[in-house]
Amino acid sequence: KKGLTYANKTNNDTIKGWLNNNLANVYCYHEVNYEEGIKHYKLGIQYSQKFNDISEITFSKMNLVSALFKVGNYAEGIGYLNEVKNYVDSEGDIEAKITLNSLYADYYNQLNQDDKAEHYYLKSLEYCFDNKVEFINSHVSNTYKDISNFYFKKKDFVKAYGFLCKHDSLQDLIYNEERTKEVSLAGQDIEKNEAKRTIEKIEAEKAIQD
Repeated sequence: KKGLTYANKTNNDTIKGWLNNNLANVYCYHEVNYEEGIKHYKLGIQYSQKFNDISEITFSKMNLVSALFKVGNYAEGIGYLNEVKNYVDSEGDIEAKITLNSLYADYYNQLNQDDKAEHYYLKSLEYCFDNKVEFINSHVSNTYKDISNFYFKKKDFVKAYGFLCKHDSLQDLIYNEERTKEVSLAGQDIEKNEAKRTIEKIEAEKAIQD
């Protein structure tokens, strides 16, 4: 937030847009304050529109939609979602398409329009199966959980359980991968410290000999 205060004193709209979006992410991803997050997403979009960064605008609008849906403001959220649909369908990457279709599914789910909700959930799932990018696995996991909840609401318990198992299995994989990275980084730190101590010992011995 301090960085945004300094950025607002400049004429750099790129930095202002980037900082507003990142601040909004902090408020919303960690469920700190959705209303503050929504405010900063809207500001970030305004700045991004000044230099016409279509990709940044698109992801910011989908993040904004997600936040608006979280506070129950589906009427405003669907407007922003409709604005980005054509671009995401034609130009969006896998992550964008998973997010777009999941949001449409959530929208129709809360309207109890089950056929449309299921259509978008399954469409999102198609892109999940195409995913080969490790960092998107968290989005895929969330999609499995959302679909499981959807089928549970419809009392289709077999499908609900199946997707819940997929969610749990992927969550275990994500956890294990993150744990492996943490252990690897810890090992690298130990090696660096040992190397540093060895160098210091050699330099100390060399100083004594000199």
